[in-house]
Amino acid sequence: RRGELREAWLEFLGPLEIERAKPPAYEVLDQDKVEGVIRRLIRYEVEPGEPVEAWLLGPDREGGGRPGVVVFHSTVDHSLHQPAGVKGVPEKAFGLMLAKRGSVCLCPRNYLWPENERIDARGEEAGYPEQRLKTRVKMRMLADGLRAVDLLAALPEVDPARLGCVGHSLGAKEALYQAAFDERIKAAVSSEGG
Repeated sequence: RRGELREAWLEFLGPLEIERAKPPAYEVLDQDKVEGVIRRLIRYEVEPGEPVEAWLLGPDREGGGRPGVVVFHSTVDHSLHQPAGVKGVPEKAFGLMLAKRGSVCLCPRNYLWPENERIDARGEEAGYPEQRLKTRVKMRMLADGLRAVDLLAALPEVDPARLGCVGHSLGAKEALYQAAFDERIKAAVSSEGG
């Protein structure tokens, strides 16, 4: 019944067509090095006019065929900075922990944060174009996750057959949906998804 259940869920979540013919290009905004990991703050577009900032982390040593992991942040003021280990409690710096173990991690900012330090769910939902009024917030998050995986899987140091996702709280919900709807995801951790 997999196909039937998938179609029922997609109908419930509502339409959100995004162009996915090629992975998004990104620009590097900032870079640092911590504990053997290169951490780059990047910006890319989920779709034209919809920019996303993310931390891209990877080991500071040559090598290909690495696992790739999208790390979704929880509902915290410092958003994408938490999983990258820039701000917040160290035990929730999942992206930094995984990069230290050899993975390449992408920690994108959830679109409900118009800035890195402030959530504005109602404002961001109100900004939906008219054709998206029947699209649920979760579908928008799923579309953002698909583009994050597109970017990660296209990196030359990442093995596109070894992709996963992890998230805590709000990020746990994103990880659960990502694993359900993106067949490229081979492993997922959904921590305290509520």
